[in-house]
Amino acid sequence: MTEKILTIDLGKGSLTAGFPLVTARLSDLENPRPIKITGCLPAAPELIRFYQRWRFIYQELYHTLGILSRIELEQEDITHVSEVELQEICTQYIYQFNQWLNFAEFRTIDQQLRSALQPTDEIQIILETSDFQVRHLPWQLWHFFHDYPRAELALSQPQYTRKTSPPVSRSKIRILAILGNKTGIDIAEDQKILTVLPQTETVFLIEPNPQQLDQALWDTKGWDILFFAGHSESQEQEESGNFKINHQDKVSIKTLLPAFKKAIENGLKIAIFNSCDGLGLATELAQLNIPQTIVMREPVPDIVAQTFLKHFLQAFSQGQSLYLAVRQARERLYILENRFPCGSWLPVICQNPAIVPVRWQDLKPRQNLQKLPSLEFRKIGFISLTITLLVCLIRQGGWLEFWELKVYDQMMRSRPIEKQDYRLLLVTASEADIQALRGWTVSDQILTQFLQKLAEYKPRTIGLNLYRDLPVEPGYQSIKNQFKTQNNLFLICKQPDKNDSGVAAPPDAPPLQVGFNDVMRDSDQILRRQLLFLSNPQGCQTNRSLAIQLAFHYLKQQGIQPQILPQDQIKLSNLILKPMESDIGFYPKSDGKGYQIMLNYRLSEPIAPEVTFTQILNGEVDPNLIKDKLVLVGVNAISTKDQGHRTPYSQDQEVRGLMIQAQMVSHILSAVLDHRPLLKVGSKWTDALWIGFWTLLGGVSAMLTRDRTAIIITLGTATAVLYGVCWGLFLAAMWVPFIPALLGLVGAGVWVWRSQFNKKI
Repeated sequence: MTEKILTIDLGKGSLTAGFPLVTARLSDLENPRPIKITGCLPAAPELIRFYQRWRFIYQELYHTLGILSRIELEQEDITHVSEVELQEICTQYIYQFNQWLNFAEFRTIDQQLRSALQPTDEIQIILETSDFQVRHLPWQLWHFFHDYPRAELALSQPQYTRKTSPPVSRSKIRILAILGNKTGIDIAEDQKILTVLPQTETVFLIEPNPQQLDQALWDTKGWDILFFAGHSESQEQEESGNFKINHQDKVSIKTLLPAFKKAIENGLKIAIFNSCDGLGLATELAQLNIPQTIVMREPVPDIVAQTFLKHFLQAFSQGQSLYLAVRQARERLYILENRFPCGSWLPVICQNPAIVPVRWQDLKPRQNLQKLPSLEFRKIGFISLTITLLVCLIRQGGWLEFWELKVYDQMMRSRPIEKQDYRLLLVTASEADIQALRGWTVSDQILTQFLQKLAEYKPRTIGLNLYRDLPVEPGYQSIKNQFKTQNNLFLICKQPDKNDSGVAAPPDAPPLQVGFNDVMRDSDQILRRQLLFLSNPQGCQTNRSLAIQLAFHYLKQQGIQPQILPQDQIKLSNLILKPMESDIGFYPKSDGKGYQIMLNYRLSEPIAPEVTFTQILNGEVDPNLIKDKLVLVGVNAISTKDQGHRTPYSQDQEVRGLMIQAQMVSHILSAVLDHRPLLKVGSKWTDALWIGFWTLLGGVSAMLTRDRTAIIITLGTATAVLYGVCWGLFLAAMWVPFIPALLGLVGAGVWVWRSQFNKKI
């Protein structure tokens, strides 16, 4: 959906002579270069007669029915007519009008415009003509408007210019409301509607004299909107008009010309004449280059005028464009037409095409923007710095760790599914295998047979995720020999900790073929980190994890050797491994032992192809599944004593250790060979800058927001943007803090907004 500007220039001509050159120009705010289409319209003198007849019946009917109207007619001019007569003339008038616009040369313009527009486009349609009879035609009933529900008409003089006014600083939107002669009408309702507008300062002049009105227009503070309610009329051929400001005085724009010029120079953007027959007034104001005027083209019933004003100001102040607000307000008049026929025909915008239509938010106070570099910016800076420090202290104390890790897990689970890692093969001892082997601890003899059978398939690397610290007869001697001679086989041990004494590696196992299978659990017992090396191993004869041993051996066969760099960094081809800092922001109290990195889980179920222990023993496996692969062997049956682990994906369900080792090995191999990124986390200082940025954004947003609804919408939108940015960075393997930034954003926003609110009170 885009905002389009359609200008239709009727050129020279009239309804009696026709319009030999009609030019349509279509552009939009993003691309001001217009599409130009030309055509013509024939003479249509019958439309003049239809309009005159329609106007006569329309006015007489309202006075016959005794409806309050904002125009005064001489009593002797009144003739009795019926609603049926008005309905008949309306039907004929609308038909003749659309028949005129269906002329072949103009229909070409219509068709080309439709090919360039979408029904959802918001369209400003500006009709340029000085012919007063054409300006009275019911253009809003052109069939085009039915097909484009976000289009609205404005009238314009053929000649216009733009005069720039210096920017005006105001504390509120200023409205000058002139409540004129109220004979026969209820202008108190207009006053009530204007009073409830948000962020406004409305000055009411109730039946002023000309001197009071002149003085108000000269006000050096300036006005954003001028409003008039009362009686008005246009002079011959709509060249001028006057409006009755009290019981005795009628004034015209010309009468107060210097004052109106000064008001426009001081920033007057919109004039609303909620009174009858206002096109003459609009013509005079257009000569002064006022941006927009809204008038009633004909006599208007009191209730119609008030209903239009209410719905227009409501839509306009809530952010709708001026054109869309007028259209919506006009359409709200349809429901009244059974009592007030043709009410929706009356309101019309008169636009200076050289000036972009103003929006309500354009009228909002701007002094805050001017103060930001000095006093106000220092205030926001102080609030933002205070909240940033407070949030960082709370975070460092560990009070946010639970919530941050929950968000981390949610983002981890929300990532797209990845394909399996076909470099790996998982050989699992299932429940059926355990029953067939009469227990989950296989004998050394069977294990030897298994390893020998597996070796026949020529795997590149084998990881045995089974504890074999004690002999399991029969076959102990044979398994010892197998461990010593099979140089691509890696075994496990477990470091002692406060909960158990650990598990040693198999006796006589080559030290370079042993890796520990210890893991790092967080405070909620979920595994999010990967431990690669230990500084001071105890109980195990190695400082390397099983995953890093397997990855190093696998990569070595492809000519990739680890290189030690300064600051404990390790280079593997193009990958640089860097250990996590011991007290990063969302792990303020974590166990910082060893060489840790964040584990970038692969969301795939299962992570790699699987076969069973007995399938290998029985030779029931496709050799291509094993040849040159990294094979991980372990138990996956639920009935075993193998301790399970909780992950961001599994939550309350435990994952067997074999699957965790597979994730860890795949993590390293994918980073080196597939350039799959490792998860990066910022330091405390970069996190503090991130939190500070969003805190400052919350403060600035609140400074520019005045009412409660707006601050809720602003902070809600900023929260959605913050989460979107965090999520996007997480997909790119960068973790940035969401919860602390959210606290800063909302905290600063509420603090600044409350301070502004209290100041206002």
